[in-house]
Parts: sequence; structure tokens; C-alpha cells
Amino acid sequence: MTPTRTNTLILAGADTPNGTLIGCPEGLPWHIPEDLRKFAHLTAGKRIIMGRRTWESLPRKPLPKRENIILTTTPAGEWSSGATTIDTPEKIPPGSIIIGGAETVAATIDTVHTIHLTVVDSKTLEEPPSGWGTYLPAGIFKAFTAYHSSGWMPHDDSAPKVLHTRDVLLVAKGWPQAAHDEALRITRAT
Repeated sequence: MTPTRTNTLILAGADTPNGTLIGCPEGLPWHIPEDLRKFAHLTAGKRIIMGRRTWESLPRKPLPKRENIILTTTPAGEWSSGATTIDTPEKIPPGSIIIGGAETVAATIDTVHTIHLTVVDSKTLEEPPSGWGTYLPAGIFKAFTAYHSSGWMPHDDSAPKVLHTRDVLLVAKGWPQAAHDEALRITRAT
């Protein structure tokens, strides 16, 4: 049975020789204020789903003004204070926003209809040492098509080591046109 696509994915990544880099042990491998503002706008007042390692990498827990849910097989405890834990993707409520990490994205990608992807220009990034980066599995977005893409946007000194990013809106193949248009409207409102 094909799962119903009811969720959204918000992610930033850089294409590198080792794959699409989305994180490292201490959090994001970049600091892009504009992207953080877009993330805050798209997730405010919403339910966000993340894996345990993403939760642990947050500088402030829980993320304010959002329902924080951790997808993990680790029993809830003091470490998860301020969040709800669930142990299988099937327990994710419809209409949730998936925010990472790689294992959570891989486990939930079949429930996603729209992806708000910030592509980071990897030519200016220092790739983490082997074994330290968090990468998406190859081909993970094969069931999606690009619906909208901005041009490369330059960044100033507020985002050191990042010269350019671009926003890409991906939608599930076969998804209704009205859903594509609504996702684009939301993207442009940020």
C-alpha cells in the first residue's frame, strides 16, 4: 500500500563529492540568517518532526511556538523534555513538517508531498572530515520534480563561507496542480 503524502519537508543541503551534506555533529555546517528566518516563518505554529540527533543538535530546546516531535526508538526521558516522542513514522500526524536528520528524512520521504530545499553553494564550504558529516541517501528525491527554483542568491558577511544559496521547491510527481500552486504561494510569502 502506498502511503498518503500529507507532510512537508524543509531542508538545507550542499551537494558535495560525498553526497548531499545536511549536517555535522555540532549542528548545521553553515549559518545563513535568511534561511533561518524562512525556516521560522514556514514552521511557526506548526508541528515539526525530527530525529533524536537533530533534537540534540538544537541550540535551544524545544523550538518555540511549534509542537516538537522526536522520531526515535530511544525511550522518552529527561533528554526529551519539552517534546513528544514517537517510535515509528506511521505515528506521525498528517500535516507535519519534517526537518531532519538524514535517517528521519529517509524514513518519512514517502509521506512527503512538498520539499522546501535550500541549496547551499558547496564550492565555498569546508567539507567535514570523512565520517563526520550527515548526508542524505543518494536518489532520495527521485519521486519529486522541481516546480520552482530561484536563481543563486548572494550572501554578505552575515553568512561566512557561504557565497550563494538558491531555493528549490520540489513536489511529488503526480501531485495535483493546485497543491503545487499553494506550495509556491507559501514559499513566495517568506
